[in-house]
Amino acid sequence: MLDPKIKAEEYMEKHKVGELFQSATRLLLLLKPKDPKAFLIEKLTELKAANRKDNFFTDADVSAVFRMFDVTSTGAINASQCKEALQSFGCSVPSMDSIPNRVDSDAFVAIAKRALEGGA
Repeated sequence: MLDPKIKAEEYMEKHKVGELFQSATRLLLLLKPKDPKAFLIEKLTELKAANRKDNFFTDADVSAVFRMFDVTSTGAINASQCKEALQSFGCSVPSMDSIPNRVDSDAFVAIAKRALEGGA
């Protein structure tokens, strides 16, 4: 008979439970919704509808993070701000050489989606 601890670890790994909780926590800390429970229910519903397994971040969420880093509201951030914003997601960050000097919202969403999918 398999040890219950091992079974639990295998379950957590198979279903990426750790990654799911990390994404949820990061999203809560980044966006700071007024009602965290309702927010998480909404995000879990979106995950299920989109058949996504471990990435809580929608394009709208990524755009919201972009706006947080676009402190001057110019519609663009620099490479350093882009890297810092990507780090806030907790994903692999591409090298500075691969990030343009000026990153607009659409470019940031594309870069972030690649990074969140593990293709920094």
